[in-house]
Amino acid sequence: MTLEVKLKAGFFKTKHYYLSIGHRQIFLTPHDADNEEFIIDNNELISIRFFKKSCQTGELEIVAQSWVCTLDFAIRSNLDDVRQAFAKEFGNKFISQ
Repeated sequence: MTLEVKLKAGFFKTKHYYLSIGHRQIFLTPHDADNEEFIIDNNELISIRFFKKSCQTGELEIVAQSWVCTLDFAIRSNLDDVRQAFAKEFGNKFISQ
């Protein structure tokens, strides 16, 4: 599963990324070559919180040992599929609200 997301990078500033998960890792690949790529391994991961804003928009907060990031979905997504994929991949580290 690959989703387009906006990484909150400051007050009123976002960066476009592609979010994918697999092999108990989270991959954030930049849309623009100028931005940094992030790979968050399950060992570094503390929690993932999913906030559903409406039936097709939501937000993810990823808390790792070295940093915290907040992601908004760039395009409308099937949030039930997103929620199920994260719950399956990360188990009790995933919290849906």
